[in-house]
Amino acid sequence: MSQKTNDQLWNDYYQKVLKFPHKKRTEFAVSLINPPDPVAIDCGCGTGADIHYLLEQGFQVHAFDCHEQSIAVCQQRFADQEGLHLQQADFENYGYPKADLIVANNSLYFADPEQFPQTWARIDASLDSGGIFAGDFIGYNDEWLKDPSHILNPLTENEVRALFTGYELLRFKERDEAGMTALGEEKHWHTYHLVARKL
Repeated sequence: MSQKTNDQLWNDYYQKVLKFPHKKRTEFAVSLINPPDPVAIDCGCGTGADIHYLLEQGFQVHAFDCHEQSIAVCQQRFADQEGLHLQQADFENYGYPKADLIVANNSLYFADPEQFPQTWARIDASLDSGGIFAGDFIGYNDEWLKDPSHILNPLTENEVRALFTGYELLRFKERDEAGMTALGEEKHWHTYHLVARKL
């Protein structure tokens, strides 16, 4: 796949999801948090659906995405909003601040697998005790792993659970089935979705 084609696919994706609402999982995670001045990190923020909700709930939001298009959309969308700190970065070079909530919806699939242990250690260290993680991981049966143009970070269920030693798992669901992508294409999904509280 050419870089131009890859960029166009991401642009098509952002245009498609721009009007999507925030994740219900994010709403559930927010309901578990009650500090006076909450701070959230949105990892792989896309077009900002979760940013919008988190700002409405009074969070200071630190958000990053590796794609320039994503950051440009969010800069325009939230131009008049206070409390948002946007940065173009990937998982491996982002400077994670201390946070009460970390959201990583549909994004950790694309973390560099060779650097993931260090990346996860930094994510874990940034989350305060009592803080909430809400996000997804990709499994080995996912169809995208057959596409060499994707750099993906697949994990087994045991590997996912091992990441959350020292956490209370509040929700955990595995999806291993055919379904549709945001662009309306059918694929086989294999993902793990969870919400956890750091002890």
